[in-house]
Amino acid sequence: RRFDERASDYDLGRIGYPPTIADALREACSLAVGSVIAELGCGTGKLSRRIVGRGWKVIGVDPSQPMLDLAKENLASYPDFETRLGRAE
Repeated sequence: RRFDERASDYDLGRIGYPPTIADALREACSLAVGSVIAELGCGTGKLSRRIVGRGWKVIGVDPSQPMLDLAKENLASYPDFETRLGRAE
């Protein structure tokens, strides 16, 4: 996989999401407390970092285990975040 050996570099170099993304998603998708969100292609969890901790369960899905390992590390303090190895298809 393309980023398996460079997950940390990818995480440092990839632009993040604006702090307002969670509010925009809540409004656009009518998300309530307890909603389940799947972040397909979550990589190191850049989007998940912005949406976790709002009463939603966030499941990060990615085909790269090293990327998911870094996502788990980055979000270790959130019990409502979990990962699954998989592809969007």
